[in-house]
Amino acid sequence: LAGERGLPVNVYTGSGRRTVPHQWGWYAKRHPKVNFVMLHMGGVDFGYSCVDLAEAFPNVYLETSDQIELQVLRKAWEHVPSHRILFGSKYPVLFTRCSALTFDMLDLTPSQRDQLFFQNAQRLLGLS
Repeated sequence: LAGERGLPVNVYTGSGRRTVPHQWGWYAKRHPKVNFVMLHMGGVDFGYSCVDLAEAFPNVYLETSDQIELQVLRKAWEHVPSHRILFGSKYPVLFTRCSALTFDMLDLTPSQRDQLFFQNAQRLLGLS
């Protein structure tokens, strides 16, 4: 249904037996025209695995809310095309501004910041 309608599939990743990112690799491979968004980018448990999955499958996107490890975020920017990384805040736990300030430490170009904060979501959701 998602493939027929051009809808992304949001996948919670981060803690729990059914949230391991690599189990979604099977679906990403089986449905290459469906975009899968790894919510929370694996959180503190599976961040590196989410980056590996997005590196391996061009239909896997990374959403950044609840990803607090700068090493994981840096790896994502080094190994995953920037058009597949989506900003996510941790609101209401953190103010959105606090989540956005995290990316000041990554030295992103203005173009990469525009992609992260709005262009990527616009494209993924067909709003542009």
